[in-house]
Amino acid sequence: MLLSSSVAYAQTNMNGFVLQGAIGNLNAPARVLLFYNEQDKVFSDSCELKNGIFKFNGKVDVPVKAVLFLDRSGDNSFYAGNVDRLDIILENSTIRLAADDSLKLSKITGSGLNDEFKQYKSFVDVPLERTVNTMYDAADDATKNSEDFQNKIGKLVQQVHQQQFAKDIAYVARYPDSRVSLLALTDMTKNADFLQAHLQTIDSTYKLLTPALRQYKEGMRIALKIIDARNFSPGSVAPDFTLNDANGRPVSLSSFRNRYVLLDFWASWCVPCRAENPNLVRIYNKYKDQNFTILGVSLDGQDAKAAWLKAIQTDGLVWTQVSDLKFWNNEAAKKYKIKSIPQNYLIDPSGKIIATNLHGDELERKLKEVLSGPATMPATRKKE
Repeated sequence: MLLSSSVAYAQTNMNGFVLQGAIGNLNAPARVLLFYNEQDKVFSDSCELKNGIFKFNGKVDVPVKAVLFLDRSGDNSFYAGNVDRLDIILENSTIRLAADDSLKLSKITGSGLNDEFKQYKSFVDVPLERTVNTMYDAADDATKNSEDFQNKIGKLVQQVHQQQFAKDIAYVARYPDSRVSLLALTDMTKNADFLQAHLQTIDSTYKLLTPALRQYKEGMRIALKIIDARNFSPGSVAPDFTLNDANGRPVSLSSFRNRYVLLDFWASWCVPCRAENPNLVRIYNKYKDQNFTILGVSLDGQDAKAAWLKAIQTDGLVWTQVSDLKFWNNEAAKKYKIKSIPQNYLIDPSGKIIATNLHGDELERKLKEVLSGPATMPATRKKE
C-alpha cells in the first residue's frame, strides 16, 4: 500500500535542504546537475564529483519535484536521449543518496516524501515512454531528421503524455491524502495552456484532495491557478484595459466590440513571437474584411521602444499595436496573468473569449468556423 501524508516525515530543517550523495569513485570532470522549478522560476546548480561525493545546499518554500543529472564527461551529455538521471522530491531536510555507479539507481534516505515518491513513480509508470526512448536512441541522424520518423515519434510522445496524465489523475483520486498528490497537481497546473485544455478534469480532481492538503501552500496556489484559468476560459468576458498605441493615443480593448479580435501578446525580443508574425500577417490580410482584426500588446521594456517600432515595421504588423513599455509588468499582461509569450485570446463581438492560444492552421480553422456564423453580420468598423 502506498504511503500517505500521515507518515512521519524527516524533521524539517528550517535553514533549508542539504542534498548529498556518493556515486562510486567518480572524479572531475564528472559532475551532478540539479534543476527544479519553484513558483514558475527555474533554479539550477552543479557540483563536480570528488571521489564520488557531491553536495548541494539551498532552501525551498515548499517541497518541489527536482531532477538530478549525472554528466560523466563534463560536456553537458545530460542532453542526450539515454541519460543517467534521478527525479526526487526536494524538501528542507538532509537528503542522502548512495549508488555504486548509476545515479538513477541511487538509494535515498532521510526523506519520507521520497519514500512515497518512489512508489508514486511506480504507480504512474508508462512503459511506452521507454519504447519511444529506445526507438529514438537507436535511430541514426538521418532517420531522426526524416519527416516520417519525426511524425511517428511525435504521435507516440503525445500518447505517452496522455497516458501519464490519466495515471496522474488516477493516483490523486486513489490517494487524496497524499502530499505527493499535491505535487502531481502542481505539475499539471504549471503550464497555462495545459491547465486551460484540461481545466474541468484538473478542477474536479483537485476537489478530491482532503481539506488539510488543500490548506497547504501548494494547495492554495493550485486553487488560485484554477480560478485564474476559469476567469480566462472560453465563455468568460475578456477583461478590458487601455494602453497607448505607437503614437501615444489611448486604445481600449472594449473599443473593438462588434468585431472578432485576436488579442496577441508578443514582444520584439521574443523569437517564437517573431516567427509567428508572418502567419498572423497572412491571416489578417485574408480575414480583415470579414469582421476580424488583431490587437497586439507588446511586452517590450522602456528602453526598447525603437526595437518595438522597428519590429512592427519589419514584420508588417499593420493592425493596432499598444504597449506601456513595462516589460513583464505590462498592465494588460498582469491583468491576463501572462507568464510566457506568444499568447493570444480570440474574442467574439460581444467581448467574450471563445478560444485561447491558437496558432497557424488552428487559428485559421477557428476563424473559418466563427466567421461563417450569424455573428459576422456587417458592423460599424473603426479605421485601423
